[in-house]
Amino acid sequence: MKKISIIVGQVFLCLFVISTLAYSNEMFKEISDLKETNNRPVIFTRPAGGYIALWSEFIKRKEFIKGVEYNLSYYSTFYKIVNEKKEIIVNKQEIDSWRSKVGASFSGVWIDKDKLLLLCWRRAYYESSVRIILSASGEILFGPDTFKFKEGSLEATLVRDSENNVYAVNTSGFYGISIMHIYPELTQEKKVPPQKLQEFHKKYPAHTFSFVRNPPVTITSDHKLLICNRLNWGYAPHQKRKVWHLRPDKFFYVFVDLDGNFISEPVVLDIGEYAFRKIPGIHLGGYYYASHEIQSIEQASAASDDMDLSRLPNGDIILSITGKDETGNLCVYQVKFSPEGKVEKPKQMKVVNPLPFPKESILPVAKVVFAQSVQDYLVMFGFDEEGNFYSTREIWKEKKRQ
Repeated sequence: MKKISIIVGQVFLCLFVISTLAYSNEMFKEISDLKETNNRPVIFTRPAGGYIALWSEFIKRKEFIKGVEYNLSYYSTFYKIVNEKKEIIVNKQEIDSWRSKVGASFSGVWIDKDKLLLLCWRRAYYESSVRIILSASGEILFGPDTFKFKEGSLEATLVRDSENNVYAVNTSGFYGISIMHIYPELTQEKKVPPQKLQEFHKKYPAHTFSFVRNPPVTITSDHKLLICNRLNWGYAPHQKRKVWHLRPDKFFYVFVDLDGNFISEPVVLDIGEYAFRKIPGIHLGGYYYASHEIQSIEQASAASDDMDLSRLPNGDIILSITGKDETGNLCVYQVKFSPEGKVEKPKQMKVVNPLPFPKESILPVAKVVFAQSVQDYLVMFGFDEEGNFYSTREIWKEKKRQ
């Protein structure tokens, strides 16, 4: 059996508890100029330390095309690269081929320690998406070339196996699950057939087993896609749901093959029962809110878009998900899967606090994403070889109160 290592590029989201570790206001000072704009970056940590930030800007400029002057307006993509010494080695370089009429989103995954595969998802169904390979030092090594999901997907989660095959996995309530092999070659998109999707939801109703847009997904050591999602409320009354969009206490997982077929029944698990680790406070990102006005994110009582699947160097898979503790406060639960995707029920659950990031911010698994509440936060989390959890954050933008 082949052992697969994976880095998942999608930017899902993480937070840090003030009572145990302080904010870091120096994490990303090299891109602090973007805080004054509405251009939120997508950030990828570099394997050797440092990071690569990408963002879109709305540009108005005059250009001469075949001797004729035109007034052009469009969204253009830029990137900045910072090394492990916090030195800016590439300062606002434009990717000319990633211009778009209506903006773009980005996905990426490292295919080795020096090559980052990047996809630009242009935010219009009539525009193709574009891929390039960017070196850790900022050189475009491959591309651009274009591709398009048949169903007009605007974004997807990227997963990579040990043979450097990269797949783009997209889920949406209307089109189901779509899968495309995008590296090293582009192949035909595959998806769960509509009839099979109808059969699935006939047996497992969508009001209970629906998928959020692009839920956490990874690829197991036996080449199956493991997809996790919170359990929906079904017909539970609104007074029971309170401010939770999906259930805070249960999730389900299912396996899909690389041809887009369901190959397992969904398995429903109680989060608290199967978590091997609980981390008090708020540490995963997404959206945090409450039924009343809150002054800080620590006062939030519900979360959404807050799940993460990460693969450790030994192949183990960790699901991190926000839930409630016995007092109703938010905390992070972590559930472990084997490399083949078998859930491991712990004998007991440990309660720990996250560790501060190493000075060089170098971990085998490290992600940088956004979280939103009464402020917007730029956050970083990750795991070391033993699976210990690390986290830090800083305020990205203060929101004006009405």
